[in-house]
Order: sequence, then C-alpha cells, then structure tokens
Amino acid sequence: MTCNIIVPVKCFNKGKTRLSDAMDLTQRAQLSRLLLKNTLDVIKRVKVPVHPVVVSHDPLALEMATLAGFGAIDDLGYDDLNLAIMKATREIKDGNPGMVMILPADLPLLTEMDIEQVISEGRQAPVAVIVPDRREQGTNCLLLNPPDLIGASFGEGSYKRHKELVNLAQGDVKIIHNENLSIDLDLPEDLQFLTGREHSRSGIVDLLNQLDKKKRGIMFDRVALYLQDAHDLRDGLDYVRYAEAKGFEAVWQAESRLVRDAIVPMAAYAAVTDKIKVGSGVINNWTRNIGLLASTFLTLDDLAPNRIICGIGAWWDPLAKNVGIDRTKPLKAMEETITVLKRLLNMENVTFEGEFVHVKGIELDVVHGRREPRHVPVYIGATGEKMMEMAGRIADGVVMNYCVPVEYNDTSIEMLHNGLKQSGRTLEEFDRPQLVVCSVDEDHDVAIDTTRELLTQYLAQQPHIAKASGVSKDVVEKIQSILGWPATHEQIQKAKHLVPEELIHSITASGTPGEARAKVQEYIDHGCTCPILYPVGGNVKLLIDTFSS
Repeated sequence: MTCNIIVPVKCFNKGKTRLSDAMDLTQRAQLSRLLLKNTLDVIKRVKVPVHPVVVSHDPLALEMATLAGFGAIDDLGYDDLNLAIMKATREIKDGNPGMVMILPADLPLLTEMDIEQVISEGRQAPVAVIVPDRREQGTNCLLLNPPDLIGASFGEGSYKRHKELVNLAQGDVKIIHNENLSIDLDLPEDLQFLTGREHSRSGIVDLLNQLDKKKRGIMFDRVALYLQDAHDLRDGLDYVRYAEAKGFEAVWQAESRLVRDAIVPMAAYAAVTDKIKVGSGVINNWTRNIGLLASTFLTLDDLAPNRIICGIGAWWDPLAKNVGIDRTKPLKAMEETITVLKRLLNMENVTFEGEFVHVKGIELDVVHGRREPRHVPVYIGATGEKMMEMAGRIADGVVMNYCVPVEYNDTSIEMLHNGLKQSGRTLEEFDRPQLVVCSVDEDHDVAIDTTRELLTQYLAQQPHIAKASGVSKDVVEKIQSILGWPATHEQIQKAKHLVPEELIHSITASGTPGEARAKVQEYIDHGCTCPILYPVGGNVKLLIDTFSS
C-alpha cells in the first residue's frame, strides 16, 4: 500500500513567526527553506512506496517539490493549515488511494527510518498513528488510514485533540514516541535545544550555530583550518584539537605536491577529535581507483560518522604529467568519478561504463559494519569557470580557490549560479568554503615576508594558481627561471624578492591580526561561506586565536 505524504509549507517569508525574537525575517525564511530541503531529501531515501506532495502557496516551495519529482499543490493562500491539508487530501486520495501521512517540514532530525516506522505502524485500518512533540502538546506527524478517518486538527493542543477525534471515529490509536520526530522548531527554546548538535546533515544546525556565535559576539560565523606539509604531523594533531576547542568548524588536509598524502592525516585528526569536521582539501580524481576511493571515505566515516568531507579536484600539470597521468577531458573524468562515488557511498550496487570509470556490479561490501548510506558530502576544488559550473550542477559544495583577488569570486559565483539552476538548487543552500592563505604576526613585515616565500613557490610551480592570481606572466617567468623542480629553500630565497607586496595584499590575508581579519572578511563579502585558513608561518595558534573571537 502506498503512503501519500503531505508536506504542508507556509510561505517562507511568513512562517516561523514565533521565532522572531531570535531570528530576523531573512533568517527565518532561510531556515524554512533549509527545513523543507531536508524533508524532501529524507523522503527521497524512504525505501517503501510513497507518494509525496508539497502543499503551499510559496512559488519556491512548489518549485522545490517539482524539481525533487514530488507532487505540488497550491493551497491558494489558505492561512489555516488544516484547510490546506484538507484541500491536499481531497486532491490526492482519488488518484492515489492509500494511507495519508501529514509530515510538517520543520523536523530537523528527521530520517527515512523514522518515516518508515510510522508507515509500518499504520498498515492495519482503521488506525491513526500520532507522533507528539517533545512537550506532548502538538502533533509532529499524523498518519491516517483511511485518509478520511478524521479531519486534521493541527494547532495548540493538537496531540490530545487528535487522540479524541480518533476515539470518536472508533479507530485504533497508536502513539509513537520518537526522539527525532519529537523535535520541531517553533519557539526560541527549540533553537537552544538544537544548537550545538551534530545530527543534522542539511545545514540547519550549522545555521543555528552561526546565530549562536553572533549572539556571543564571535566575528566569524564559520571558520576552518587548512593544514598542508609545513608542520610536523604530531604538531598538526595539536593544532586540530586546539581549533576544535576554539570553535572551528572543520580542518582540511591538503594533498597536492608529492609530499603528504591527505588520508592518513585525516584519519589521525578524526581519531583525536569529537566534533570538528575533517575534509580532504583536495585529493585528485586520477590516482585512486573509484572502488578504493569510495571504500577509503567509508572507512573515514566509520571513524568519524557524519564528520567527513570529500574534497576532490582535477589536479594540475606539470605534476600530473610528470607521474604519467594524462588529464584529457578533466570535466568528463570528474563527472564520472563523482557520479559513481556518490552511488557507492549510497550503498548501491553500481554498473557504470564511462569513458574513464568502468565498474561492473560493485558495491561497498560491508559485512560487519554499518550498512546504511554514508552521508559524506562531495566538494569539488574548482578553479576554472567550467569546473565551477559543474560543481554547482553535481557536487554538494565547492572549495573555492586560493591566491586569488576577491573579485575572482564574483565570476565564480556566476558560474555556480548556472550550474545550480540545472540541478534545481539555489546559491543560498550551496556551500562555498574558500582556501585563504593567511599569515598572521604581530609584526606586519614578518607576516608579509613569510607569505612571499610561499607565493614564490606556488607561482612558479602551479600554473593554475598563477593564472588565477592575476600576476604578470613576466614575473612568473622570472621566478621559474630561478626555481627548479622540486624547488630548494635556497632557490626560493633567491627569487622571493620578485613577488610584489601589492600582490600579497591582493590575494592573501597577511599582516597583523587586524589586517588578516579584514582581508578574510572581504572574501566572505564576495561569496565565501566559510574561510579555510592556510596558516603560513610557525605561530598557528595565533592564527586560530585571531579568528576564534
């Protein structure tokens, strides 16, 4: 029997009015959109037959439903939630006979298993399955079999009222006390209850944590740490623990030159922390077989469930060429990699015959561990416009490039828009962390000199960075004439004077703590959602302290 799932949604700019003391109108609208997106994503994963329908007068909500492949019913602007539900019930019950579930779109911890549990309890008619909120006052989910057993009566005191109506109709009443379903977002205390939790995968908890930071006077809503090869790995463990204690959202481990693998440090960081997310920033899509790639991130997720991020990029020449990799059709290769990777992490059995990825009947062969789909978001490390557009189309987020002027972001955002339109998403719901070279010292000149050394190496050996930076070809060629491969410390010292200070200020956040904060804010103003700070120099804890308060 198919379960019709009605998801009633108020207009985004009119909903959640009881949260007005804690959130402004824009924030409430953003929260409402995130909640609906989360609900739709969860319903997609339900493994029993369902027919989902969004009922709303908000054009964006109806569009989100349509793009998800769900039904969409315009409630014609009813202010009464129960009238809107009645209208939807009438429209769907003739064409789709079966039970009806009314599932409000404000349950941030909702999972597909929760929905399946309610459906399982409602198969024997006549029955109503009622899930109360955590105060046992309201109704957070109502299943009716048959659909017209009672009329919906949502609102204050609905839990008691629904039970009474079912008893009058001589139906069976089943009550489910489910922690995930019991938590909704109606009142400011609900926000407080949820803030700091790690359960939500939709950005909802992230939004609430941002608001909490603002209340506490923290300047940056989100901030992350980037580690490469400049520090001893054991020191890296200390930095990650320190960053976690200071409220940093994530740590990203580099993998670029032939110096340090990303996966081993990621595992170490995950093992010594509890909350901070751990991402690859970035690995490439050429050197790991797709099966190995998927099993690697499944393993990391086993170590730190729901804390792992897969950042993946197209690599760069001449390094790729020097190790025998022909980066022909990088866009096609990336698309195939991400398509199959996501399916494998969703625990599907995959057959795929592409131009670069060839698999036949493979799956993540978990016998003794968790068999459920793994929620490992995949971010593309994008530089070029076409790769940026594709990130908007197929990825969960994008790692925006570093060593670029802030204006570079404006073009990148346009490209993302183009890709997001194709996937039915908005820029607001798409994560855009950005690597930012950051050299912090109480002495301005020391910070600048430290950054100059890094740029000397990058401009000479990574052409995609040199191109994006806007530096003149003449400067690059002069530096390249001095540096070998790999570059020595002596060569870098000899060539570093060629890097102009104005370039340093243009493409990095270097200087005193105040100067660094101001520059990072510019990247945020130009579309970055979370700066990933690449510490240049030895005092990493000073950098962390600079951006933690």
